[in-house]
Amino acid sequence: MPILINYQACDGSPDCPPIKWCTSAALSYDPDEKKVKYDREKCSNCGTCANWCGPGAIYFVETDEDLEFLRKEMGL
Repeated sequence: MPILINYQACDGSPDCPPIKWCTSAALSYDPDEKKVKYDREKCSNCGTCANWCGPGAIYFVETDEDLEFLRKEMGL
């Protein structure tokens, strides 16, 4: 199950709680781009990231079709 990061809502903090609480290390901070990065291959689909995202910038979706729908709806 993929996640979508809405970078318009993300505060881009290197101290992002979802990075800290991700048990599979699927999220990391890229200091060059100054944003949170997501590695789908590492993701365990637990949904913790979406629960810990203060700005509500992470969306946990069930399917790739849902991901594409959400991207279109959000204009991403």
